[in-house]
Amino acid sequence: MKIGLVTWYSAGNFGTALQAYALMTYLRSKGHDVCFIQSFKHYRCANTLSSVVHFVKRRIYRSLVYLFPSIKDGGGDMAKARRKTNKRFIKDYVPLYPFVEFPSQYKKMLSEIDCFMTGSDQIWNPYHSSPFYLLHFVKDKPCYAYATSIGVDEIPENLRQRYSEAWRNFRKIALREQKGVDNVNKILHQNAAVKVLDPTFLLKPDSWDAFEKRVDLVGIEPFSYMLVYTIGRREEYPQYVENIKQAYGIDKVIVARSIEGLPYENVDLQLSTLTPMQFIFLIKNARLVCTDSFHTTAISINYNKNFVELLRFNESDRTSQNSRIHDVLDHYVLSDRLYNNNGCLPNEKIDYAKVNEILASDRLKSYAYLDECIADANEFK
Repeated sequence: MKIGLVTWYSAGNFGTALQAYALMTYLRSKGHDVCFIQSFKHYRCANTLSSVVHFVKRRIYRSLVYLFPSIKDGGGDMAKARRKTNKRFIKDYVPLYPFVEFPSQYKKMLSEIDCFMTGSDQIWNPYHSSPFYLLHFVKDKPCYAYATSIGVDEIPENLRQRYSEAWRNFRKIALREQKGVDNVNKILHQNAAVKVLDPTFLLKPDSWDAFEKRVDLVGIEPFSYMLVYTIGRREEYPQYVENIKQAYGIDKVIVARSIEGLPYENVDLQLSTLTPMQFIFLIKNARLVCTDSFHTTAISINYNKNFVELLRFNESDRTSQNSRIHDVLDHYVLSDRLYNNNGCLPNEKIDYAKVNEILASDRLKSYAYLDECIADANEFK
């Protein structure tokens, strides 16, 4: 089975890369040929003239980037270095289907790929998405959704018709959060969607062990440090980190910088040019993880790591993405891991017995869902 995955795989944060890698790796372990479809606009395939115009524009842009690299590499040295490591990661770990620019390439893609599947991450977030991630370009081939995320509490009223029309073209739909499931079922007026695991949970810790790459901790011993990885820009974060450090008596703090997040001062080690493989190593070898990132939380749970969760958004913000954090913590009975700025923190160590029991059951259901998608695609042929 040749599967075309449609998801984000290139971004400044590690979670995007890790979820894409995980779904691809799991499907490949089942013997499938998997590639990622690069984003394109359907109108480019509608007629030859628009395709030629787009082709010329891309060539001009590439020439300008070659002559003036700053056009593309904005954001400072860290952003440039992260883009470089991201480019290497894509080359080594993300098999891309050739970019579609002409009608002939579009037809060739549809003839070669047996089914299309949207992956995880917030590709259905109404404030960040595009029709491409709703598979608007797919004709006469089966479409499936695996662990796709809406990210917010509900779809705005003015977009519901667009989403409804797109979702009706999917043969099976599975989302990552319960609120996402509820949104789909409400808009479609039927129980069409189910909940499954984020792809990072599909791979067990031994699979992530095979993926990780060692980091020089500059004299800091493994399992002695708190790893901090935050995407939000809340000014309170440094004080929160200091409070957590003092409460648990942790001596060393390592910060894995995100492009979006603020830098930290007075920490023992701050790393700005990590690869996704090195990031896994840091989580695995931390005494405690402090994060506001969904995927860092998911991988911490997968590895049975002690962690404290921060919230990136105000709960009253209509574009808040906190629902995905609440969903995963509530589901695994870990909502007490949320940082509460009242000086009280839960026990540092988490009892993972119940968590692992729930996770094992979730894995079986998620594996079964993917098996059903493949069986359905085989029948479609």
